[in-house]
Parts: sequence; C-alpha cells; structure tokens
Amino acid sequence: MSHSEASEAATTGGGPNSGASAGSASSSSVQTRWVRAEAAPSSNIRFSITDQLFLQVPAVVTFFYDRALDDAVLARGLEQALNVVPVFAGRIRAVDGELQIASANQGVLFSTARSELGLVEAIKSVAENRGQFLTEPISPSEACSGSAPIFTVRVTHFSDGSTALGFWWLHALGDLQSFMLLLRAWSAAVAGGSLSPALVMEDRPGHLEARLPPGGSEEPGLRLLDDSELMRFGQYLASSSATEKRLVQAYFADAELARMREAYTMNGVRLSSNDILCAHVMEAIQACDPEVDRRNLSIVVNYRRLAGLEESFVGNPITGLVLECARAEPAASMALRIRSAMDRFSQDHMDYRATVRFVESIGGTKSLSRCSLKGMDPLGRHVSVTNVCGLGVYDVTFAGARPVYFATILDTPFPWVTMFVEGFENQGKMFVAVLPTDVADRWAQPAMLKRLHRFRQPEDAIPALAKRVGCID
Repeated sequence: MSHSEASEAATTGGGPNSGASAGSASSSSVQTRWVRAEAAPSSNIRFSITDQLFLQVPAVVTFFYDRALDDAVLARGLEQALNVVPVFAGRIRAVDGELQIASANQGVLFSTARSELGLVEAIKSVAENRGQFLTEPISPSEACSGSAPIFTVRVTHFSDGSTALGFWWLHALGDLQSFMLLLRAWSAAVAGGSLSPALVMEDRPGHLEARLPPGGSEEPGLRLLDDSELMRFGQYLASSSATEKRLVQAYFADAELARMREAYTMNGVRLSSNDILCAHVMEAIQACDPEVDRRNLSIVVNYRRLAGLEESFVGNPITGLVLECARAEPAASMALRIRSAMDRFSQDHMDYRATVRFVESIGGTKSLSRCSLKGMDPLGRHVSVTNVCGLGVYDVTFAGARPVYFATILDTPFPWVTMFVEGFENQGKMFVAVLPTDVADRWAQPAMLKRLHRFRQPEDAIPALAKRVGCID
C-alpha cells in the first residue's frame, strides 16, 4: 500500500479551509488524502530574509489539461517527487524562537473534486477571478502556526473529461522556479523517468552569503514605515481604494510581440521580451490613470542566473528592480531604460546583503512587520510586475497530456499587482493585472484596446482555445 493510500482520509467537505465553498456552484464533494514521500530524511530549514517577507503570502497556480488524469497515478508520482524535494511536505515550526521549515515528511494535502463545468468555462472562471474552487487554500497564519500544511494539491475533473491541477503553497517555501523543480520531478516520476535532484539547503541564509558575488547595491530592498505610514496603509486596506479592484487580461500573439520588439528597438540595443512587455503595459496603465504623473515600476527579478546561484536552489532569490516612470514617457524609451538597468543588475540592484544589514540595524526580523518592499506602494499607485515565462510550465506532462493553459490566481489585498505568463498552448504571452475598478474600466474601452494592440494584425495566429475563452483582448 502506498503512503498516500495508507494515509487517505476521504471526506465530503474538503480539507482544512477547503476551497470547495468558493466554487460551491461548480464543484461537487471533495475527497482528501495525505501524500508523503516514500523516503525522505528529516531536516530543519532556516529562512532567508527574503523568505520571511513571504510568510503571510500564498502562491496559487492552476494547470489545465484537455483530457482526464488519473488521481491514483498522480498521487503515486507525487510520492516519488517528494523524495527529491521533501520540503514541500514539511511544516512551519518555531526553533529557538525562529520560524523554520521542519521537513519531516508530514505530508501534502491532496484533494480531488468533480465539477459540472467544462474546460472553457473553468478557464473563464479564473479570468473572472472566480477560480478559487480549483485550489485547496490554507490560511497563511495557520500554516505559519504549524497546524496546517504549507503545500496543497487539488485535482478537479470537469464534465467534458478535462482536468485542472490547482496548487497552493506558502511563498516562504520557495518561488515559482522552486515549485517547478517539484513539478518536473513529478512529471518524470509519472513517466517512469529519472528525477533531477533539487538543492534543498538547511541554512539558506548561509548559502546565499557564501554564493552571492561581492559588491552589489548599498540600498536595501526594504524600507521601514513610521507610525503614520502604518496607520495610512491600514486605513487604505480597509478603504474602497484597495477593495474596489478588478482582474484584467491581455493576450499578445508571437507575431504581435515581434513587431513590438522591432518598433521599440533603439540604437541597436537588443531588448528582451520582458523589456518590451513591461514598457508596453506600463505605458498603457499610465494612460488609463491620468491622475499620477510619475510612479514606480517594480520588476520582480529572479537573480539565480544573474548572481551565479544554482538553478536548482529551493528558496526565494528574488528582489525588485525599481524604476521611476513618467506618464509621458514613451514605451520605447522605457524599454531601453529597463534593459540598461537589467544589464547592470549585479552591480546596481543586487541588494540581498544590504537588506540583511538593514534588517539587523532595525532590530532584526521582529521588525519586518513594519517594513515594505522598496518600490511597492499601492497608495502611490505604483505598479509591480512579475514575469514567470521561461520556466517550462507547458512541459509538465502527465501520461502524455500536456497543459493547454497555465494560470496564476492573483487574489491580492490591493491593486497594482501584475504578471506575465505564457499564453494558451505555450503560444504568445498573457498579461494579467489587478487594477482599481476605474482604471480597469478605462483599460476595457475600445480606444484603449486598440492602442494596446496597435502591433496586432488580422492574420496573427491566435490559439483556438484563446478564442473560445475570449481572452484575446
């Protein structure tokens, strides 16, 4: 008998804090079980400063497949994958007054459900920010208390034979690249292939200190909020400025992106897709929000490759690259400035050590609750963008089935949070943003959409599924 079968606890109401209620009109009874590694050593894993910033932040993603996946096969494959990345089956514990991951194979909450929706309707529910029923959410506070898991899986079978795999994990555990190490091992296990090892370090801060190159920015990636700022932020979160928000999307075809790159290239400087997309959508957002003449654009940077860290390192080696942008600045100029800043990232923006020194100077990690990420200021209507393209999400196959769509669920407490992911069937790019309702209304105006897609041509290839879902604006 497998570990998952031995620990199965089938219910009709889902697991702790089950997401079934969020989609009660769309999902039937939920069955849950615990999945554990076949064999995994116990360890205590120390958080880095960056990890600790994400102790109350969940990460939520969903993969959609156009065919049925076998629950039992998936569970057995996950057991094997957890041998490689056992930290996902751990729990948060306080060790000598410090929160750590106690990785002792406590288990992953694995649930299955059925829905009367079809594939297209399910994807639409995510586009309309109604896709919470596709995951098994946990309260971050409960996860941090050690009373709940830090990673959950929900398999949803739809009426047309398609399947969704929804994932929830505590961001402090690791970023999306860390998560993809587990997913690739899981996919390989189901296929009967070899599993690539992941680098799970017990002393994450020590590893970063030893591996990161000397130098870097002298400016920390955090700032300390005074009492008045904390009060204003609390008032903001309770106000309509934070609560009146809406999800918007835009699909950019590959040919459209090629024309965009050609139009924005200046002085022979080669621009990345991230450079042009960040500049293009920032220009559009600023046009939709004329109240602010200057605002920050904070680009989340995964610095593994830039800093010489191992690609298999499990953690959160990320920071924000912050640029001030004027409303009148054209996208081509912005793209060039983004490229210049990225080219000098290691020298000018690699701020991990400066952040560690800053946290020590303000009394240690107990003061992190009074800190804000540099460049993230929803009161100032500043924009944060994360690009998760290039991580191979469409290579996560199970029994020959390849994802037809990958989605992040941006359930944020405030607007101005945006993200890029690969588009339908790994074609093009999808932009997803949570914006204030008034800005989202302007975004949806025909004139604005025409401006946003000024590089699109009628002959551009757009996946059939994208047309069926209606996410091509």
